[in-house]
Amino acid sequence: MKRIAIMGAGALGTILGAYIAQSGRDVLLIDTYKEHVDALNNHGAKVVGEDSLIVPVKPRDYVKTIHKYAE
Repeated sequence: MKRIAIMGAGALGTILGAYIAQSGRDVLLIDTYKEHVDALNNHGAKVVGEDSLIVPVKPRDYVKTIHKYAE
């Protein structure tokens, strides 16, 4: 199964990533906002609204990710 990466784990990217991860796919969320990345690592992606769910996700810091692959 191929890994899916979502660049920009803001509100929409996190919601999409949570639903894709919930379906069993391997999803990597990439974002520059370290506090949000840390919260996703610690608590998972929480979606509240018509549906309510909390899904473990794999977030990464965008800057660290880019530097890692640029070397």
